[in-house]
Amino acid sequence: METSNKTPSPRDRDNFLAANEALKWPFLRVQDGRLFVQYLEMPVTTRCTLQCRDCIARVPYLPDQKHFTLPFDLFKKDLDSFLACITKLNFFKFIGGEPMFAPDFDAMFEYAVAQKKIVKVNINSNCTILPSERLLSLLVKHKNKSWLTLSNYSHVSPRCKESYDTFIALARKHNIEVSTTDSLPWRDHGKMKQRQRTDRELVLMFRHCFSSRCTSLFDGRLHCCNASGVLERLATKPVLREDEVVQVRGVKPSHLKESLIDFYAGICRRPFTACDYCAGHERRVIDSAIQTDQLLKIEFA
Repeated sequence: METSNKTPSPRDRDNFLAANEALKWPFLRVQDGRLFVQYLEMPVTTRCTLQCRDCIARVPYLPDQKHFTLPFDLFKKDLDSFLACITKLNFFKFIGGEPMFAPDFDAMFEYAVAQKKIVKVNINSNCTILPSERLLSLLVKHKNKSWLTLSNYSHVSPRCKESYDTFIALARKHNIEVSTTDSLPWRDHGKMKQRQRTDRELVLMFRHCFSSRCTSLFDGRLHCCNASGVLERLATKPVLREDEVVQVRGVKPSHLKESLIDFYAGICRRPFTACDYCAGHERRVIDSAIQTDQLLKIEFA
C-alpha cells in the first residue's frame, strides 16, 4: 500500500480551519477556538435482536466474546469527555446492534437529551423492541429535541411486522417525530476482507461513501465509522494507524480537543483502513434484512 502523511501538516491544518470558517465544513466548524460538531453516533451495544447477513454495523462478524454493551456510567463518561471539548453537537444518534437492547438505555437517552450542547437526539431502531413506558414519556417530553429512525422489517417475520406496526402507532398517538428507512435500499458492502487498495483508492472511497460523515464513538474511541470500530475489535493485532482513531475515554479535555481538530482536519485526505475491508461506494442493491445463523469470518491478508 502506498505511503502517505500520517498527520496533517500545520499548513494543512490551518487551511482546513480557514475553510471551516468560510464553508461551514460538515464534520466540524471552528470559530474563535470553539468547536461545533455536526454529527456523532454512538453504539451503546453491539448486540441485536436480528442477525442480518448484510448488516451495515457488521454484527454477524462479532463472536460472543467480542460484543459489548455499555453500562450507564461508562456511556456518561464517554459522552461527557467528548462534550467537554466542544461547544455544540448538532446531531447525536444512538445506534447498535439494537440500542434499546442495552439495559440502561432509558437512562442513557434521558441523559443525552438533557445535555444543552446537543441540539438533536436520534434513536435508530429496528422496531423489534418496543419503548418502555419511561422511554415513551421521555420521548413525549422531549419531542422537540428528539426523533426516531425506524426500520421496517415486516417481511422478516410476523413478529417483526406486529412490533413495527405497534411502534408506529405509539409514535403517531403521542405525536413523536419519526423517519422510516422504507425508501432506502440496502447495499451490498461485500465480505469483510482486506483488499489491499492503494492509499489514493481508500481516500476516494471514503469521500464517496454515504457513511463518510457517520463518525462513531465506538467503546470510548472515535472512528471514521462504526465498521472501523468493529474491525479494530476483531483484529488480533493492531490494524489501525494512530491517526485513524481518537482515544476519548479517560483523556483530558485540553488534549482531546486538539486531537479532535487534527482528526477532522485530515478526515477527507486520510486513507482509512476500514475502507479496505468494504466493497466500496459502487455497491449493488440487495434485499434488506436477510437473516443468517452463521458467524461470518473476517479475512485478513
